[in-house]
Amino acid sequence: MTDELRPASTVMVLRDNPTTGLEVLMLRRSKDAAFVASTYVFPGGSLDAEDEALVADGLVRSGADLAAHMPDEPRAAALGVAAVREAFEEAGVLLGAQVSLGADRLGELRQRLLAGTIGFREVVRAVEGIDVAVLGYVAHWVTPAGSPRRFDTRFFVAAAPSDQDASADAGEVTEARWLAPSQALRDHEAGALPMVPPTVANVTFLADVGSVAEALARARALERVPRIEPRLWRDGDVVRILLPGDPRYGLVEPTRLAPGETLPVESAGEP
Repeated sequence: MTDELRPASTVMVLRDNPTTGLEVLMLRRSKDAAFVASTYVFPGGSLDAEDEALVADGLVRSGADLAAHMPDEPRAAALGVAAVREAFEEAGVLLGAQVSLGADRLGELRQRLLAGTIGFREVVRAVEGIDVAVLGYVAHWVTPAGSPRRFDTRFFVAAAPSDQDASADAGEVTEARWLAPSQALRDHEAGALPMVPPTVANVTFLADVGSVAEALARARALERVPRIEPRLWRDGDVVRILLPGDPRYGLVEPTRLAPGETLPVESAGEP
């Protein structure tokens, strides 16, 4: 077991529905996933070396603008690329593209990317670069110490391109759903939409937002995004999560899971 933190990104892809108002794209992880299986999440995953290389090679626009909103993160632009890449891989939505290729061409590129016959660099070149200014930075969560896998995750919001449809990759992700944030929270409370705490917190951030424009404006108005690191606490035979602000948070030693012990969904901190 390791406490090494993997930098990661996740993005809340948003659209305006004329009937229900703001909607957020939720993906369901496969029941066979190694971590938080069958839960609903946003597109996301670990930072790749190629994400940083794309920034270094000048294929990413507005990296400095994104970095201005993430002064504690020297790899801000690359984390923005990771969010864009994961949204394309897992949901088939390409954010920040400089040119439109059409649904058929994007679908072909995605299939080749998922098959491993091309890298994300080829996708970025095909659309003549990506602009990470489409992302708004909203949250920073760290998986609890003692977890079998740990992620240092930045959360973003972005508008869904109007000419693209979302779809699950049928691998890590088995379902893609557009939901009003308030409906997602009601479904979660009813037990019909399992979500981990960071997902719940970020859906809550959107619950009283009326439009995509308002969500992006709220993100860009944030002066400080706190780092939130839950703690695992063994309460008898049950491992529970403690969030900053809980009176027990600073009084108990973090629990380390035993070899082979599964991290409970309610205690997970992965995007």
